[in-house]
Amino acid sequence: MEEIRGTFGRVYFITAQSAVNYVKGTFHKSPKPFAFSAIEQVLDTNELIFTSMDKKGITAARAHLISNEEFELKQSLIKLAQKIYCDFYLNALVRVDIRADANNNLYVLEANPKPDLKRPTENVTSLVALGLADQGMSYEDLILTLLGDRLDYLLRQHFGIISHIVELLD
Repeated sequence: MEEIRGTFGRVYFITAQSAVNYVKGTFHKSPKPFAFSAIEQVLDTNELIFTSMDKKGITAARAHLISNEEFELKQSLIKLAQKIYCDFYLNALVRVDIRADANNNLYVLEANPKPDLKRPTENVTSLVALGLADQGMSYEDLILTLLGDRLDYLLRQHFGIISHIVELLD
């Protein structure tokens, strides 16, 4: 197990969703998926590669935002999350879990389709919400982003199944 532990490097999380987001009272739509909350998990010295979050939860002390001081890394994570979102034709928010090897090559562990969306508190950390302030967003902005994203998707792709909602808009 020692050999496996030494082969890998840092652990990252990044959230990706469609190009629709809500910031400071306005909806925006960009040509690329919106990737945010680039986070590094802080591991203990002898922590195994795969430690269940149920056994050892990720608290604010065990996660930190990747700052612009590591701009190249942050951009690599953003591009990887956007690529996964597009290449797999995703249409809802996902959290991408990534592991780096000793040479800093990035490997995707999973694209989690049901990441934690709970409101962060003093004792509860949300990996999705942790990076919202970095984007100028609040938790409420995240919720409105998810609502706007879903409505945008349904209006573009499945107009017929939401005609009752469209009627409310008239």
